[in-house]
Amino acid sequence: MKGSAKDTKMNYLYYLIRYCFRNISVKQSHILTTLLYTMIENCSTDRDICIAIFTFYRKLRTTDFLDSPISKTDYDKSKIADIESTITSPLLQKHAGTYLVDVGSGDCSIVKLLADYSHMKPIGIDLQDDIEWGKESTKCGDVTHILYDGSKLVKAVRDRVGSKKVGIVMYNHALHHFGSQENIKHSLEQAHHLLEKDGILFIREHDVSKTTDIDINFQHIFIHMRHVIDQHKEWDENDLWEYMNHHMSTFSSHFFSKQSLIHLCESVGFTFLNSKMKRGGPYVNYKEISTTTFFAFAKN
Repeated sequence: MKGSAKDTKMNYLYYLIRYCFRNISVKQSHILTTLLYTMIENCSTDRDICIAIFTFYRKLRTTDFLDSPISKTDYDKSKIADIESTITSPLLQKHAGTYLVDVGSGDCSIVKLLADYSHMKPIGIDLQDDIEWGKESTKCGDVTHILYDGSKLVKAVRDRVGSKKVGIVMYNHALHHFGSQENIKHSLEQAHHLLEKDGILFIREHDVSKTTDIDINFQHIFIHMRHVIDQHKEWDENDLWEYMNHHMSTFSSHFFSKQSLIHLCESVGFTFLNSKMKRGGPYVNYKEISTTTFFAFAKN
């Protein structure tokens, strides 16, 4: 017999929390699930829900948190293995010695590790208003790190490295943050112009083939909330709400099915080489709460 509508909603919320707040215990995940379910059913405001999460999270004790099921280093290495298996070793070796450009590099850990693995020279690209990554975790000090306005990718890179060859441009869960379909296409056109002949475009993106934009947006909002709470110990509930209210009102995202992303990249001159689908998160076990597809394309 199928479960009730309440069970379906509770299951969804539980696995959403397990994915976004994966650092808290199963017991506390169930408590937060019940809290959020009750507030949603009572039509609580976004502000009330945001403050309730803040209060709940800040009151957790050390024993309520889990050790990570995988170290940051091993997690990053697993991403490198996915990239390597999608692009393939021969193509990585072909571009050894050229520049590797990671658009939306964050803490630069992936571009640094992949560049070391493939004997390339790393460049991390971020928007001026990206997340402020903690200095304790960043590897951007070891990487050519460029902040730009999101529109002039070629100029941002060429101003720094001149005419030197760019062998790979990659977007690791970054392309959907470019604000509009026009901005996304423009960035891909810039990547195509930047790459040498037969250069590789690598994209890691959410796949909406088995889920929805709303699901993925919830994931972004909850993960972002947890991140800023962790980063800003000095904030109170009103500081968090002011920040999250602005974030949610300005946040825009555009997600793709596998075929729509392939079609888009082909339309700007890339040839599709390979793709690989992967479920996300060590605790995810509910339908397709998070599915990622890796893509490799070549410049014609």
